[in-house]
Amino acid sequence: MDVQTQIEAFLYPAVTRFLFVGIRVSTVMVFLPLLGSGAVAARIKAALAVALSALMCAIYRPASADLLKVNWVSVALSEAMIGLALGLSVQFVFEAAQVAGQLCGLQMGHSLESLIDPTTQAQSPAIGIFYYLIAISIFFRLDVHHWLLRALAGSFDYLPPGTLMTNKAIVEEMLKASATMLSVGVQIAAPLMLAALMIDLTLGFIGRASPQLPVMLIGISVKDLLGVAMVSGTLAFWPSLFEGHFERAIRTGEHMLRLAH
Repeated sequence: MDVQTQIEAFLYPAVTRFLFVGIRVSTVMVFLPLLGSGAVAARIKAALAVALSALMCAIYRPASADLLKVNWVSVALSEAMIGLALGLSVQFVFEAAQVAGQLCGLQMGHSLESLIDPTTQAQSPAIGIFYYLIAISIFFRLDVHHWLLRALAGSFDYLPPGTLMTNKAIVEEMLKASATMLSVGVQIAAPLMLAALMIDLTLGFIGRASPQLPVMLIGISVKDLLGVAMVSGTLAFWPSLFEGHFERAIRTGEHMLRLAH
């Protein structure tokens, strides 16, 4: 065997394994807050993905002894699905925060206000962006990105690089996880929505008792001030609330991957 053949026999499997690992790592990083947004330069994201993929390749062995004989398209889609399951499970929490912000903004009378979201470069309701940024701050304050990286590294234990998934249960679990996004958003917005409902009932009774009072005009200001007070008062409980949701999201992502095993 000549030198060129030896180099090819070593290089091709190594590059193939690196590509499979890189697909999984890159898919997870797409859904990471800040890193997955347009606010971070593509070169920085690519460098982080390459460095993390190289570390994973050095630790974990491939699923097949000969990666050149596997179906590249099927394995690449499987790796992307694995990263998608982990990334989306956490992203659903941020989407729930935005849903809560939109519901609260509607109750506070700020539904027509919109700003440029710095993470997505798209127009979004002002309160929704505020809730999303608070969720990102809690995400990094609680080191949830470390939890996600540990879950990503753990996925290579039971789903080695080059694993071909044939179980469709992961898709069903992903759809179930997405269905919880609205319920979590309503839970986050529940205190303000309940307070706004009480204000509406109170103003309704006042308007019936004194039709001369401009209840509609007063109600807008009262609900706005109440909303600001409720948001400020409930922010202290957000770290513990989101910690539970992030833990549940990581467990859901790991559960989906174990179903695919």
